[in-house]
Amino acid sequence: MYGMNSGGGKEKFDFAESFRLCTTICKTVGITKNSLVNDLIVFPNPASNGIFKVSGLNEEIEIVVFNMLGQEVLKSRCDKSNDVINLSDQPPGTYLFKINNCIDWQILKVIKE
Repeated sequence: MYGMNSGGGKEKFDFAESFRLCTTICKTVGITKNSLVNDLIVFPNPASNGIFKVSGLNEEIEIVVFNMLGQEVLKSRCDKSNDVINLSDQPPGTYLFKINNCIDWQILKVIKE
């Protein structure tokens, strides 16, 4: 094998050391169905009052809300008994809901008018 030496010239390198290469083969390849979000509905979207209802919950989830500057504006836990995200104190605009159930996560875009 040839390479450059410190003077900028071409120099031959011999590698006498042996090495062992280990690899791991994954059993599954591809994209799996995201079960968290397929059953989840956030409405109304857009919302004129900034209050969004989350429907289709079958477990507790965490929702982190970001504005379009990437700033976290709200963090909330939701389940069947607490299923409202209140952005009424935020200015009108587009927000991202990062929804997490500790296994899956998804980002949804919502608009507050």
